[in-house]
Amino acid sequence: MQTIWQHEVTTYYGLEAHRFSNRADALLVVPALSGRAMFYGPQAGPNLLYERLEELALLTQPNSEQIWRNYGGYKCWLAPQEQTGWPPDPNIDGAPFVAQLTQTETGYRLDLQGPPSTRFGIRIMLGYQLDNETGLTVLQGFENISKDVVEWSAWDVTQVPAPGYVLMPKGVIYTFPNFGYKPPLRAADNFYRVEIVGQPPEFKLGIQNLPAHQTYQLIFQPAHSNLQLIKTFDTEPNQNYPHSNPVEVYNCHIMPYGEIELNSPLVRLQPDELYQFQVKWSIGGR
Repeated sequence: MQTIWQHEVTTYYGLEAHRFSNRADALLVVPALSGRAMFYGPQAGPNLLYERLEELALLTQPNSEQIWRNYGGYKCWLAPQEQTGWPPDPNIDGAPFVAQLTQTETGYRLDLQGPPSTRFGIRIMLGYQLDNETGLTVLQGFENISKDVVEWSAWDVTQVPAPGYVLMPKGVIYTFPNFGYKPPLRAADNFYRVEIVGQPPEFKLGIQNLPAHQTYQLIFQPAHSNLQLIKTFDTEPNQNYPHSNPVEVYNCHIMPYGEIELNSPLVRLQPDELYQFQVKWSIGGR
């Protein structure tokens, strides 16, 4: 079967990047930015992912202090964050990932492997799978590189441009106490709607008690656009999630972005075991 996807190696702010496109949409992944997806949207735009241009402009300058830089886009971290601390381990977010491209009968798969994070006993493993469907599948997770059992959640952290709004599946609202503000929510069908404004007050919400064995969507829509970034995921039975939240939403108060976040269940891995959490991305509203 002939694929509708095309692939090219290009550059992104001086770094090698993989660009995938079909008749309508495009995805751009940068291995040197810890496997980040930095563009996803219609080929002619707009980009449904946030790009922090001020930081991207510094890519050609040496980072002699090895400080964490927020480039935007999508990345995979570990949760719960209170166990990883701040700033992120550079081998999880900051170091280049090794990429391997495979062409399949119906499309492409780009696999990325992070360097060992000996502090947490893992390495991040990513996969972007594109086939004849118009969307794509993102596989995010980690491999146990230690000699001990490790327990983590694969944390999908996707920055989106503000202003806009997010539709979260209905559940029990969890307000993160270190932010201390609960924004107004509007009920819309099977969703709660929350505005992402990219200005004060800062907040972060979680959604708890989503029944297992079901498929859910987390949706972002930028202001003044009908386009939607749709993330489709399944909840798993008899599993614990960080803070009991499969879904989290964050509003940044000093930069024009928010975050739509998904947690995998907390998984215990034996040495050399690998876990990946599957999320389908698509574009709606056209």
